[in-house]
Amino acid sequence: MAPKSKKQPEKKSKDNPVPSELNTARKVIFSVTLVLVPVLFFVFLEAGLRIFHYGGNLDLILKKNYGGQEYYQLNPDVGRRYFTGSQIAVPQLFEEVFPVHKSSNTYRIFLLGGSTAAGFPFELNARVSSLLEDRLQVLFPEKTIEVVNFGLSAVNSYTVLDFIQELVHYQPDLFLIYMGHNEFYGALGVGSTEYLGRNRTVIKTYLKLEHFKTFLLLRNGIAGLQSLFHAGPKETSGETLMAYVVRKKEIPYDSPDYKTARDNFKANLKEILEIAKRHKIPAVTSTLVCNLKDLKPFVSVFYPKINKTEKEEWSRYYHNGTVYFKQGKFGEAFRQFLTAYQMDSTYADCAFLMGKSLLFQNKNRTARYYFRRAADLDALRFRASAEFNRIISDVSHQMGVPVVKMDSVFNASSPHKITGNGLIFEHLHPNFKGYFLMAKAFAQELRKESFIAPESEWKAALPDSEIRQVSHVTPLDLKIGALRIRKLMSGWPFKSGFERGEVLINPNDPIEKIAWIYDNHRISWNQAHFEAASYYENQKKWRQAIDDYQAVIKIRPDDYFPFLKIGNIYLHRQKFDLALQYYREAQRRNTASPFVYAKLATVYLAKREGEAGYRFFQKAIEYDSKRPVLKPQEKGIIFYYMGLIDMQRGRPDNARTELNLSVQNFPGYGKAAALLEKLK
Repeated sequence: MAPKSKKQPEKKSKDNPVPSELNTARKVIFSVTLVLVPVLFFVFLEAGLRIFHYGGNLDLILKKNYGGQEYYQLNPDVGRRYFTGSQIAVPQLFEEVFPVHKSSNTYRIFLLGGSTAAGFPFELNARVSSLLEDRLQVLFPEKTIEVVNFGLSAVNSYTVLDFIQELVHYQPDLFLIYMGHNEFYGALGVGSTEYLGRNRTVIKTYLKLEHFKTFLLLRNGIAGLQSLFHAGPKETSGETLMAYVVRKKEIPYDSPDYKTARDNFKANLKEILEIAKRHKIPAVTSTLVCNLKDLKPFVSVFYPKINKTEKEEWSRYYHNGTVYFKQGKFGEAFRQFLTAYQMDSTYADCAFLMGKSLLFQNKNRTARYYFRRAADLDALRFRASAEFNRIISDVSHQMGVPVVKMDSVFNASSPHKITGNGLIFEHLHPNFKGYFLMAKAFAQELRKESFIAPESEWKAALPDSEIRQVSHVTPLDLKIGALRIRKLMSGWPFKSGFERGEVLINPNDPIEKIAWIYDNHRISWNQAHFEAASYYENQKKWRQAIDDYQAVIKIRPDDYFPFLKIGNIYLHRQKFDLALQYYREAQRRNTASPFVYAKLATVYLAKREGEAGYRFFQKAIEYDSKRPVLKPQEKGIIFYYMGLIDMQRGRPDNARTELNLSVQNFPGYGKAAALLEKLK
């Protein structure tokens, strides 16, 4: 039988075509695959980058658990969203926390802005947010007031806009917004090293894309390539952040870059307030303050169309004005400067010297006009112009948002009614007196607008001296701030050259030395205050020592140690009830510390309550047996007092055992040996 032949496949031919339905299906599959492959690639790439935590966590808020309670914590690294370079330390948020579960009697305020909102050069208790919280908490003791500080140095309204879109979901009762000085050199500004362009839509899209790890990978890759093929930024080893952020040193008033920054600021502010309004969250804005009287413009530029002849004539009048000014002939100096100003009204230094000349003639109101004009004309745009304050006021009023006229508040509180060094450290950061005034102005606005409670229900304001007392801002805090300002002003633009000059400290000032050690990251903030307190204790300056311990308690109310140390001071001063109060607070925070129980026992002994003292000594020994921390000598002293109490209470056998333990732990302790001899 012949084998069956294999069936040959049919050849495709015109006589045997592929069905059109199959052809269409293949095309669809091919098209879908063509789209899906790159999409899936990026999906898996994004997933992989997230699994391996590429770029770190750049979320604005993290969720943490402390002591069994859930808290939101500000992410210190969120600034890396806005700064791509690695040449300088990226500004950080303080790791402030607030409860996930907001109580019904909590009033939560979010403060947003740049370095002034952040409180530079101060930290923690001396920041405007803390000073405002202190003031409000005193006025509303039945409520929990939270003023959470989202201020970040070297950022502008783009960052605030980015933040507020997330913050509306964290139950704020009020947004407090102080921003505007950083619109030119803050991250993504027109004159910034983190420049991205002028188009607002592009910048906003960029910020949204930064939430994707794939985009971060692309961004960092491009930055890496740029550093390979292009000369990087200026050497930054001794450079301040203020110097690092500047890409354009001259941005003349009303120039295209100036107008871009101004217009984008206005649009960003409007959108920020619209977001708050859409989520039914009230907002309060503030005009900006800066040093008008005591800081000459950084950079002066001529009107671009002035010709050589006009400039020579201008220079002659300007020079004559400076000569008269140095001679103290301020009226004639002003007339010479005025003639030059009428020829070219854009040169900032001329306007500044006109203000100075008028000030020396006690013509303060006109002087203030020219000081303001000089700041507006300063081409190195670290200070926002008066036009920005008008924008803040106009947009706020259009949106029905209250605005604090902070510039007027500062002028009114300054000599000659012109803001200067009395309230401002350098170009725009308030000193402690300035921040204290700022917090007071914010509180007064909240009262006027019936935030927190109707104005009629607000308590009478306490004297500033009492508010100052509860702030627990110590000399160490002020020294830290002053030291940072000296560091800032030792470099450009306050000094020529980008390399920072050496900052010397007073070797005879122990608190300044501690501030320097802390600012150079050698000890923690808590430890710095503990060292300051220890210094004051050695000097028998008890009130100052307690203040530094209280400063830590205010920030870390869960830490038992400062309570223990304050208790020790009161025990030493034989203020036993106060000592007992603080030791009990320490015990609540650390229920297993032998030191705390030993101190409680000591107070009860001093109060002649031996049995109570005995029980706490027992607790001290019990917890030390579980986790030994007491030195043998300390245990020897504890056993001695336990033996003494037992002996006084007619328990000689117990006393003998305890005194033997005392001698074993502390052989040289004569009191225990003598008492033991009596029992033989």
